[in-house]
Amino acid sequence: MPLVIVACESKPTHEDPYISINDAADAADSDPHAALRLITSWERQQEQLTTMLKTLLYFSVAPVWRIIVLTDSRTTFDKVLGLTSLFPQEQRERLRLEHQHQWYPKYNSNISANWRPCAWAKQFLAEALPNEEAVVYVDTDLVFLGPPEEIWGLFEVMDAQQVVALSPEPKYSVETPRRKYAGRTGLNTGVMVANLTRQRSLLGGGLGTALLNSGLLNHAYRHDQDVLNHFLMDKPHLFKEVSARWNFMISSCHTAAPPCPDCKRLGVLILHGADVSFYRLLEGLFLVTYGVLSQLSLTEPPANVLARLRSRLAELETMKITDTACANMTMLAHSFTLGLTRLAARDRAILELSPSVKSPLVISVCESPNGYNSDDSLGLTDEDTDFTYTNRLRASWARQRSQMTAMFKTLLYFSKAPIWRIIVLTDTLDTFHRVVNITSAFPRRHKERLRFERREQWFPPGYTAIINNWRPCAWAKQFLAESLPEEDAVVFIDTDLIFLGPAEELWQVLESMTPPRAVALAPEPNYLTESPPRDYAGTAGINTGVMIANLTRLRQLPGGGLGSAIIAEGAIHPLPRHDQDALNHFLKPKPHLMLELTSRWNFLPSACMTRGSPCPDCVSSGILALHGADMTFFRFIDMMYANLLELNFDEAPAALLGRIQAQLNLLDSGRPIFPCSNYSEFNQAVTYGLARL
Repeated sequence: MPLVIVACESKPTHEDPYISINDAADAADSDPHAALRLITSWERQQEQLTTMLKTLLYFSVAPVWRIIVLTDSRTTFDKVLGLTSLFPQEQRERLRLEHQHQWYPKYNSNISANWRPCAWAKQFLAEALPNEEAVVYVDTDLVFLGPPEEIWGLFEVMDAQQVVALSPEPKYSVETPRRKYAGRTGLNTGVMVANLTRQRSLLGGGLGTALLNSGLLNHAYRHDQDVLNHFLMDKPHLFKEVSARWNFMISSCHTAAPPCPDCKRLGVLILHGADVSFYRLLEGLFLVTYGVLSQLSLTEPPANVLARLRSRLAELETMKITDTACANMTMLAHSFTLGLTRLAARDRAILELSPSVKSPLVISVCESPNGYNSDDSLGLTDEDTDFTYTNRLRASWARQRSQMTAMFKTLLYFSKAPIWRIIVLTDTLDTFHRVVNITSAFPRRHKERLRFERREQWFPPGYTAIINNWRPCAWAKQFLAESLPEEDAVVFIDTDLIFLGPAEELWQVLESMTPPRAVALAPEPNYLTESPPRDYAGTAGINTGVMIANLTRLRQLPGGGLGSAIIAEGAIHPLPRHDQDALNHFLKPKPHLMLELTSRWNFLPSACMTRGSPCPDCVSSGILALHGADMTFFRFIDMMYANLLELNFDEAPAALLGRIQAQLNLLDSGRPIFPCSNYSEFNQAVTYGLARL
């Protein structure tokens, strides 16, 4: 259910079409013509739309916002796209703007210019968007003061006959002469929660069509909102009237306005600058609030924005402006700042409980060589040999998708962190959106804990062959310092692992890395049995599936990062198969740069080898990350993976533990088929974290 906005490039007929916002705003309180110029100003529309999008992103935890922009031309849409050009890349990529042309009936096309350009477009949503079942429409002259996602909850309180949910417009009940209005005091169309399927079935095609067919346009009405109010006046079954919290305007402060207890209790969610109230000095509360939010930076801590807004509101209160309905600063200041107050409090809690906010979790994902839409079933076929099956899995997007699903599920299931900030290094924006979409079926309370950000993978100029060495983008993890210049430290993980305990513990390793150590890695005992032998670091070789990296220290290496330093050393003999071979060669003579961990932090099948390094804390503290390197999760030892891939977030840990223990016991009674069959107390090591939940 997308968010929908309407944008038209204004072409006013008055003599000064390019009057500046400031000039018009200065005169708007006393000059009706100046107010009209401000209302129709394209400059104003662009500024307000930019601010609306900023507050949408700032208060939201949704990783992606799908926004349909109904415009009069493709040129206008391109200008809307350009408004976000100065947003940080990770915020800009959360916006998925789609262009659709506005729809008007051929026999009444002149309606498009009624009131102001394109004002009627919002009434023809069902006709303009035939493939959408429901949408949330918002005017562009509003700002969000809390999580925009909450608006979609209004669909759940609408009954089977209600085609739209709207907030009050109290002006109708006090106007002279009195106009027809719906609800208690009239309805405002600045925010419309619209069930388009019901509009088509109950209203003969859509709400706009029903308004035109009603014959009400023959009345002397100002705009579409007047017609809608008259139309719904005797049809209360068609709409849900919600409180001013969802669309708060100057008129919401009027003594005739319906009471809004949830504005005080929950805070105003949407502040609507109808009638250019964001630019009128007389409406100081709206002017100040909008002014602060229009200047905020998307990377600015909420506590800073809140302090600035409170300071401006305190200055405003000393001005004693009384000629406005919204003069009660004591009550309204609380309602306007409650969303920021909660955001600041959550920010403090997140910093304390979510270490990834400061030092993010990083994964690297590239498009499968077989493409996203290939028939890459994960099951064995009659024609498959182990060799062909393995090669097919290596190039399979289905495998990557399955593994990331299990990884994200276990990350959330075992963790108490309220937020996980995850940087996804990808080759394309499409790949990033596919990664984010993996969590689309997760329960909302868990999905909103994941904060995805996209960054471009970085590879050194002149080394194009390195991009596809071993498999696509495998080397990207070695260039973390170069691709993430704004980060001080990160935890990188391969996507073919699952967590068996709270992932937050990985960040404790960062704190224990004293200078000059710059990277922490777990063993890869396979290097002990290589023939011919290869260089390896540490006691048994190191694996790069989990890399806990202090990027600031890595930038002190030649070339400015770990990957660049590896390349700067020159050719390696024998030639490395992949980045892990190259890193082992690089770190072998530099043990001071590395903190060698136990296999608890990155447990591979090779960790069960008799020549592998002992791992007493695997049993005493439990394996934290189980790594399905070389498609292990799909070849023989898939029991833990299969159970955790299918886990239900609401399943009690005790029930999941019982099922897994029963299957482990069954495996123990069969033929040993992999090294960990003989690993002492392996069952306790893999279930320790689950037993403690």
